[in-house]
Amino acid sequence: LFISVINKRASALRALAIFPFPSKSHAIGIQHLFQAMARRGHSVDLVSHFPRDKPMENYRDISLRGILPSIPNSTTFDMFQSFNFLGMKDFVRIAGAETCDLLELPVFQELMMTPRGTYDVIIIEVILFFVDTLKIYSIFRCNKYIIE
Repeated sequence: LFISVINKRASALRALAIFPFPSKSHAIGIQHLFQAMARRGHSVDLVSHFPRDKPMENYRDISLRGILPSIPNSTTFDMFQSFNFLGMKDFVRIAGAETCDLLELPVFQELMMTPRGTYDVIIIEVILFFVDTLKIYSIFRCNKYIIE
C-alpha cells in the first residue's frame, strides 16, 4: 500500500541526453540507461551517432549518424602508452573542434530553441570540456547544476 501511494505521487521526467562523441563504446552503456528510463515511463530524447534500430515508446533518437567518422573501439592500454603528439592532434580535432561544430546542425539549432522547462534533466557527455566551454546550460536555458 505504501509503495502504491508513493507511485501515485511520482511523476516521469523529461530527459535530454547529448552524446556527441562518435564512438560506439561511449554510446552503448548510456543507451541502456536511457532505455531503462523509457521503460519506466520517463520521456527520453537522445542525441548521438548511434540510434536504435527499432523505435521504442518514450524514447526518441535524434541521430547524428554519418556526420562524423566513427572512432574505432579498439583502443588498448599499449596504444595509450605510445600515444604521441600527432595522435593527440587528431583526437583534439575529433573530440574538440568537430564535435563542437555539431552545434551548427539544424537538429541542435532546433533543440536550442526549446522553451525553458521542457526538459527536467539534461545529461551531456563531457569531451574536452564540451559543457563548460560552450556554456551548454545557458544555450538550453537550464540551471547550471552540472556534475562532471
